[in-house]
Amino acid sequence: MRLLRRRIRGFFAFQAIVLLLSLGASLVSLLRANPGWALYDRLIPIFAYCGLSLTFFKAWTTTRKKSPCRNRWAMCASSLSFGGGIYFFWVGHSSLGLACRGLITVLIGGIGFFIFCQGPTWREGTARLAAESGEAV
Repeated sequence: MRLLRRRIRGFFAFQAIVLLLSLGASLVSLLRANPGWALYDRLIPIFAYCGLSLTFFKAWTTTRKKSPCRNRWAMCASSLSFGGGIYFFWVGHSSLGLACRGLITVLIGGIGFFIFCQGPTWREGTARLAAESGEAV
């Protein structure tokens, strides 16, 4: 289980870096874009790459230390990986290479979600800690 956590943390870091590179490429293509395109069409990929990159980066940083409670950022990033893998599998089902990449991403997302959703929620965890210390929540 510890090895899987480390591997999935590495996947989160990899995804954050790749999405940052995609963000850079989108910024370069924004400067070279066809002037006939609407600004809205050029900005949507930039905001999407930025948001997804920040999500994966936050998932990577919050999984650095083991927590007794669920990790919501890691669950979110795993869900994004799972959904993205399903999409890549659906789009590339005619090619074995693309289908395998999609299935690997689905497996990583599913296993990550399973690993990081274990434990009590933050509210239950703080209530338990408060009950143990005798404080009111």
